[in-house]
Parts: sequence; C-alpha cells; structure tokens
Amino acid sequence: MQKILSYIRDFLREDFKWSYYIVILLFLSLTTFFNYKYNFWNHSLLGFENSLEKLGILFLFYATPVFLSTLLHAWLYKKNTRLRSKSFWFVTLYIIFCLCLHHFSRSTATNLVTFLEVPEEISLFVISCLLNITRILFLVIPILFYRIFYDKDSEGFYGLTGKSLYLRPYVFLLVFMLPLIIWASFQDSFQKVYPRYKPETAEQYLGVSHWLTFSLFEVSYALRFIGVELFFRGFLILGVQRILGNSCVTMMTCIYVFIHFGKPMPETIGSLFGGFILGTITLKSKNIYGGIFLHMGVALLMELVAIIQWTH
Repeated sequence: MQKILSYIRDFLREDFKWSYYIVILLFLSLTTFFNYKYNFWNHSLLGFENSLEKLGILFLFYATPVFLSTLLHAWLYKKNTRLRSKSFWFVTLYIIFCLCLHHFSRSTATNLVTFLEVPEEISLFVISCLLNITRILFLVIPILFYRIFYDKDSEGFYGLTGKSLYLRPYVFLLVFMLPLIIWASFQDSFQKVYPRYKPETAEQYLGVSHWLTFSLFEVSYALRFIGVELFFRGFLILGVQRILGNSCVTMMTCIYVFIHFGKPMPETIGSLFGGFILGTITLKSKNIYGGIFLHMGVALLMELVAIIQWTH
C-alpha cells in the first residue's frame, strides 16, 4: 500500500496546480449532474441509430473532455509548444476516433447474431457474450494500429510488462471495497444494471443450469477488462505520455468518467477517483497488471453479489 501512496504523492508533487484541478473537478461535477438530471446518456447517445448524426454527437461528447483537459493543462502549465506539434493534434483526434468507434461494438455484435441466424431463445445470451468480445476488439485493434504504424519505436506494449509488479496492495484495496460493493448491491440503481446478464430462456432451450450460462458470460465479461485497462491505462497513459505530458492522467480520468454516464451515479463518482489513482499508478509503475486485477476483481464481485440478490 505504501508503494501506491508513494506513486500518487510523487505525481501530485510534479503536477498539482490548484487552478487546474479545481476547474477539472468543477467540469466533471457539472457534466455528471447534467447527465443524471436530464438522462443525457440514454436520450442523446443511445437514442439515435448508427448514423452520421450519432457520430457527430459522439465526436462532440468525447472531444469535450479530451480538449478541455489537454488544452487547459498546456495553458496553465505553460506547455504551449505542445499545441504547435502535429503529434498533439493527431493523437488527440485519434483518441476521439477510437472512443467513437467503440460505440459501434454493440451494433456489430447484434448484426453478427442476426447474420448467423442464432435461435431467438439463445440470442440474448449469445449477444451478451459476443458484445464483451467485440468491445475488446474495438479497443485493442486501434491500439495495435497505433503501435505498428505510429509508435513502433516504443518499448513493450503499453504496460503489459512484469516491471514493478506488486499485487499485494491491490488485494488489500479489493478487500477494502467489498463492504461498499455489498452495500451498493441493495440499491435500486445498482439492481437495474447488475448482473449484466440475467438468465432467461437460453437455459431452458439448452437444458443447462443458469449457473453455467452465467459463468460463461462472466468469463467473457472478465476478459473485457484486459481490453479496458490496456486502452485507458496502457494506451491513454503510457502510449501518449511523451506527447501529452502529465495531462494524459487527467484526460484519461475525464474520459473514464464520461464513459460511466450510463451506469449508476455512485459508480460514475467512483470512476473519478479510481481512474485517477489507476492512471497515476500506471504512469509511475509502467505496467497495468495491478489495474487489470483490481478492475476485474471489482467487476466480478459486483456481478456475484448482484446474481445472489437476483436469485433470492
């Protein structure tokens, strides 16, 4: 635990500036309030078909946290030379492109099920599992393109390394969070979202226990967080830090809060602190294994307590 605290302390010593952090916190507070007050995520982001109109809304949605965090950082920290760099504009626009592209993973999974003519009785189960796979691919493939064609001289693959690997603090954090997860499982907003897959007709059609289908879904769901950590902590921190400097941490944190707008508000608020802490740790430790372990552990515990609630 001391190691994690030292990472956070060292980063704040290097980067902390009251004016910048207050503006970022105010920005995230106002946008979070607006989202849950007016149900922005469901009405404006999920309410459109996959069209140019939706793509335009997605671009503005993600461009806002990306450019506000990076441009404000460059101005307040007197790093204006970044703005004259072609790399800065290419990387920020590529990040926005990747985030927009990721939104089409759901329609891809649905279209695949339709194309394969999956029986209606098991279509929900297949879509649920396939969606986890397409979301991994829609995150990882753009990173591979970036690494091969733009960042081929960098070492390793964005945190998938054994350097500075300390899992014990993450076990402690996971145990610490367990009572909070159990408390959250009794809230209505939590029970509307979790578990992510609720056994229905597939079990009867296949003649298997709902615990089998639930377990198969959870395997695909757990693997999804490798892609999430590789993108948000690996790519958005280690992949762009040489271009964006320390602003990559706050940029990633802002984006991370935005992608949680479709989830219960406590989870979105938690993503602010979790995203910043994991981003700081990744920047200092140069690996993402701890984040994968913690993120996967929290997600599976939330699923487990949710399915227990649901079955009882």
